[in-house]
Order: sequence, then C-alpha cells, then structure tokens
Amino acid sequence: MSDSLASPKTFLEDVEWTWGPLNLPPITTSLRFGTNGLIKGYEHPNEHSWTLKDDILEIHATDGHCMWRFEQAIDSGDTLTFISYPQQDPLWNVFFGLSASKADINTVIEAKEPSSAPQTTEKKAEKPEGIRLVIWDLDDTFWKGTLSEGEIIPVQKTIDIVKTLNSRGIVNAICSRNTFEDTKKRLEQLGVWDDFVFPRIAWAPKGPLIQDIIEKIQLRPETVLFIDDNVTNLNEAKHFVPKLNVAEPDIIDGLLDDPRLIGKPDPDLSRLKRYQVLETKQNDMSASGGDNEAFLRKSDIRVSFHADVDAEFPRIHDLVNRTNQLNFTKNRWPEDIEEARLRFQEELEADFDTDVGYVKVADAYGNYGICGFYLSRKNKFLHFLFSCRTMNMGVEQFVWRKLGERHVPIQGKVGSNLETPVVDWIQVVDDVDKSSSDDQSSSKRLQVCIRGACDMMMTSNFLRTKVNTLEELNYAYEGWEIIASPRFVALCKDMKDERNRKIVARLPGIPPNRFETDVLAETSDVYVFSFSQESFHGLYQSKTTG
Repeated sequence: MSDSLASPKTFLEDVEWTWGPLNLPPITTSLRFGTNGLIKGYEHPNEHSWTLKDDILEIHATDGHCMWRFEQAIDSGDTLTFISYPQQDPLWNVFFGLSASKADINTVIEAKEPSSAPQTTEKKAEKPEGIRLVIWDLDDTFWKGTLSEGEIIPVQKTIDIVKTLNSRGIVNAICSRNTFEDTKKRLEQLGVWDDFVFPRIAWAPKGPLIQDIIEKIQLRPETVLFIDDNVTNLNEAKHFVPKLNVAEPDIIDGLLDDPRLIGKPDPDLSRLKRYQVLETKQNDMSASGGDNEAFLRKSDIRVSFHADVDAEFPRIHDLVNRTNQLNFTKNRWPEDIEEARLRFQEELEADFDTDVGYVKVADAYGNYGICGFYLSRKNKFLHFLFSCRTMNMGVEQFVWRKLGERHVPIQGKVGSNLETPVVDWIQVVDDVDKSSSDDQSSSKRLQVCIRGACDMMMTSNFLRTKVNTLEELNYAYEGWEIIASPRFVALCKDMKDERNRKIVARLPGIPPNRFETDVLAETSDVYVFSFSQESFHGLYQSKTTG
C-alpha cells in the first residue's frame, strides 16, 4: 500500500491510529489492531475485526461483512494515511482514513529489526474488571475471634477499609454464621452497621446466602468479592456462583491498593444510599408476600424524558460504557469523553429521522436520577440501555412501548425481556426531580393526534414523551408510500358513495383503512396538522363520479 515504508505487517499492530472521514474531525485517535484479529481502543459494530492479506487491509463488521478495504495510501512526509470508500454502509458517502505518525511507525519498524537483545512475546495484561461489592465474613476475618463463643477483638483497619470502599463507590455486605440480633448489636457498637447493605447473618450454608445477596443487589458475580477465612465456605460459594471472586483474609492488608478496588470518588456515599434504598424495597416486597407486580403498583414509579443530552453527557457517557445487564444494544463510545462526544454527534447527525433522549426515574423510595438513554435512527435503536438500579421495575418495557416499540437489535445477554405484558403501573411526569405522580398522571394527560409527513415525525418524537400521542404519519404499504395529508380526511365523505369505493378497490397500494382518521372519531383533545405535502402532491378526480 505504500512504497516508502515496509509492509503494513511490520507495524500495523503496534501503532495507535486516528480514524475518521477525510478532511473532517476524527472519530477516534486511539484505534488499535489487536493481535487476536479484533479492533481495540474503539468500539463500533462496523469496525469489529480485521484481516491483512497481500498488504490489503480489510475491516469487518460484527456480522463478518467487509466494511472497509484499504488498498491505497497517502504519504505526506509526517503522516501515513490509508484510505477507503465504504464497502457496505450507504449512510457514509465519503472517504475514510486511517492515519498514524511516520515517526511512530519508523520507531516500531526499527524496534523490530534483528537485534542481539532477547525478544519477548509476553502479552500486555488486560485491565482487571472492577469490584463493585465486597461480601465479608465476620469471625476471624472482619474481626478476631468468634462472636458466638465470647468477646471478639475489633480490628480498626477493617472498619476503616469498609468506610473507605464506600467512599470509592464500592459497597459492602455481610455473610456470616451468627445470631442476627447479637451481630447487629455488636456492629452498631462499632459504628459500622450502617456501612453494610444486604446482611445475611444466619446459621445456614453460605453458598445460597451469597447467591441471594448477588441476586438481590442485582450485580454480576464478576464484580463481587467474597472474603472468608474458611476455604470450604469459599469453595461452596464458588459452587453456587461460579464467576464469583473469592479470597482469604490475607488479601485484606493490600485490599485498598488492589487495582480492582480503585472505584470512583463518592464522598456523598451515593451508591451506598442507593443500595440501602434497594434493600428497603426488597424487604418491603418480601413483607408483601413476594407479589412483585402488586408491590410495584404501590411504589409510585415515575419517569420523565429529557433531550438535553449535552448538559448531562458525563453521566450518559458512563451509562453507555458501563451498563451491561440492561444494555440491549451494547454499542459503546470511546473512553475519552471528548472522543465520545464526537461519536455521539456523528450518530445524531447521520440521519434526519434520529430521536435521542435520556430517562430519569423516581418512586416512593427515592429519586434514582438518570437511569436510561436511547438513540434511534429510522425506527431502529442504536442505543437502548438502563441502569441496573431500575431492574425489575418495568421501566425498560414501559419506555420501549412509550417510544413506539421500535426495533431493538439485542446484543449479548440481557437481564430483561421487552416482550412482556403491558406495564401500566408507571406514570410519566415532566421532571421526576420537581414533581410527584399527583401532578400529572397519565389519566390527566392530553391526547394529541398528529397528522402529516416527515416534519411531523420529529415533532412526534418530542411530544410523545410529554403527552399521549396518536400518530397519523406517512407509512409504507406494498411498496407504496401512504400519504397522511390532511386532504384525505375530506375524502371520507366521498367514500360513502359505493361507486367511489369500487374505484378505490381497483387501485394498487391502497390499504383497507386508508381513509380512516381520528379527526372524524374525535377521541383526541388536540389535533396537529402539517400541510407541507399539499403544495406538490397531485389531485386526481374521477370522470365518472366527480
């Protein structure tokens, strides 16, 4: 591909590349070609894997189709740029380029020249997944001694560790064989009882108790660490939860320095408070007999929809890249927030028919803040995801139906099914931060009928999250576009003539309900018409009936 440099095989995998449309801002400056044939440092379904054959570089989508084929290169002296026209995606009508510094490329080439120095093939270690929950055994782990056999010796260091982990956004739970009341009293005396959530303190096998904690707290086992001085307990826990991280007490001294437990600064203990709310909800649901739907109906769940994504981008960026269990599409953004902003703008501006927003959630137990994000293009979601703090509340199903049941291309495992019975226990309010369900329940909301073409599609995107909408928009039928111009309302009068009905029956592309409209049924409170199509669509008249 380039006469001035060695084959791409020599340097491709060891250089960081800038990627994006030529003569436009880059999408990312951290794309790498992994030795396993996958794209690294940049995530998108169209740039998933790569191959290099006869010095021709191809980049493939997740489904295996070739999206980019690089056969040409531009050498500017300081920079080498491989260029390609899109092979599949019609949305991009522009050349794209992979660029890297010539200095970086030459450094890699020189380093690969034969040398007397021993060569290493050791792979760079992958960053370990962060721990979000630590489950503590108590006797001879959190403190010295056995509570049921006499007085124990508190260890101030472990108390401090629990408090420090909470300040990093890493919560702590208990799984201990003891009497609940005695243990709670002792931990209260130590001033640490309120630093734990979901305590499981009972004379029972620990495996099922650990499994119950993880299910109730709604975290993946890979993000949970269980510490116990009894190896049998650790093995039993691994039997019930195979992907659980386990360790003996000798890990405690270095726990705060473990890269898996760095967490994020949370001086207000917001994560701890959220899990305390979740614990209260779980306890109340158990007290109600375990009927989840009946409990949810009493929980006063409210959602609000918002469009000012730029103002809340750091939180939304975190949601897109960190959520897994309720991330249906799993399309990630670059870790660098400014690169992520560029990617978001690219996704937003790629098509006129793009709808984007975030969702805030609250209920009788508290305000959960921004819990969801969606971006759809042409009735298909590119992003559709929710925080696990809304798990089992029905929020994702409610939002999906509220947005018109657009297609969700589900990727990987998801902890929810959108195709469930209708969720009717959630109410939409203007802003969950400022209102309660009494302010604007669904039964009090206006119903707005919207009739028109593509200009009404965007209007409907904004209105449907604020009012109940009934959309009469253009749609496809048997290869024809069915127009929703207001003029067709008047044709209902002509369709009462049997001769006209016979004429229409002989025409192609006429659906059975072509001339039905809520304008005549009058079930809506407000009607919004667009006359944008009237200026250029023809008007035809029957010579027989007029």
